Amino acid sequence: DLTIREFVQFLQYAFGEDLKDAWQALDFNGDGDLTEAEFDKALKSKGYFGPVRVVFALLDKTDDGEISEH
Repeated sequence: DLTIREFVQFLQYAFGEDLKDAWQALDFNGDGDLTEAEFDKALKSKGYFGPVRVVFALLDKTDDGEISEH
């Protein structure tokens, strides 16, 4: 999917090849989970202005309103 590919490219550009580094930078409170609001705020603070809501929905596999590092 183009949206996810573009998002991953942004993460790699902003944080390097190790996506774990990107997760740690986005997870401000360090609890291992991101709500949509946290995800949106974190990405905008890093300069991402793509379709945050769409990306979040694609990553929220359990449809519980959170995405997890694991």
